[in-house]
Amino acid sequence: MDLANIPRFKDLPLNPAHPPHSAWIWGPEDQLGTLNLITPDTVTLAMREVKRGRSFGLDLQLHLSHVPASFREPLKHEIMQIAPNTNYAKSNNIIYDPLKYHVITRKQILEIAQSSKIEFRRGDILLIRMGYTEKLASLAKEELSAVQNINRDPYVASFPGVESSLDFLEWLWDTGFAAVGGDAPGFEAFPATEMGMHETLLSGFGMPIAEMFQLQDLAQECKDQGKWTFLFVSQPLNIVGAVASPPNAVAII
Repeated sequence: MDLANIPRFKDLPLNPAHPPHSAWIWGPEDQLGTLNLITPDTVTLAMREVKRGRSFGLDLQLHLSHVPASFREPLKHEIMQIAPNTNYAKSNNIIYDPLKYHVITRKQILEIAQSSKIEFRRGDILLIRMGYTEKLASLAKEELSAVQNINRDPYVASFPGVESSLDFLEWLWDTGFAAVGGDAPGFEAFPATEMGMHETLLSGFGMPIAEMFQLQDLAQECKDQGKWTFLFVSQPLNIVGAVASPPNAVAII
């Protein structure tokens, strides 16, 4: 649909099969509807509205969602106990299986930052692409089942991640990262060492950890633009006492 030639309401090509007073002008395969009106220009223009950097979550706390509409099922809240930048790896002839144990060091991250002209600032969110989710997406159904069965056993499960060390923990804190994350089931390489950082990051620092992000498209866009920083927006579920919320994450570049 040519957004410059959207018909006026009175000129809509009405179809009796459509809801009253409406016409699906976006094309038979479109699934966005009026969200097509949010173009890259619209987003960059909206960014100019940010003057003070304050954020306001607009989601209702989910335990209240059934109150105004009694036909809705109330929230059931249960907490279940559950047991490297690939461009850098390619350019440095580092070969590893993204579905298996591989450690990304602080030294490597700093080398990536230097070569990509990234200057870390207090309040940044650090995302590390290791290639896990894109490798997962390429597997056949039987291969996916095999990976799932392996990862059910904590004694044989493995995946890539950052090094678990006191130096790395100190660097995260002193650099002032607000949150960290990546595209693997955990931020640290697994099996973890005795110096596991997970508990310290979450409970000690209050530093959120994002997992299983899809970073390949973002990485390609960053590569195309030669720019490895972007606006990151995340709105977790509004559930009091919740953990491990879906991040509802969006990167805008």
